[in-house]
Amino acid sequence: MSLSFLGTHIDAVYHTALVFGGIEYFFGAGVQQTYPGATHHGQPMEIIPLGKTDLPLEIILEYLDSLKEVYTVE
Repeated sequence: MSLSFLGTHIDAVYHTALVFGGIEYFFGAGVQQTYPGATHHGQPMEIIPLGKTDLPLEIILEYLDSLKEVYTVE
């Protein structure tokens, strides 16, 4: 299908997301959230642990909410 759209074959288009606090955050028509592994992309091929943070979840969610104004569908 990629050949007809892009003029070149691409084996896959990868999806990147972050999971913390039991929620997966990703970009798709804006910043979105869902239960981990429940996006239309299906189950992940690979999960890479990135570490931990001591920031309160409230601060992280506030920051993510601010990104919704910057990263929109437009």
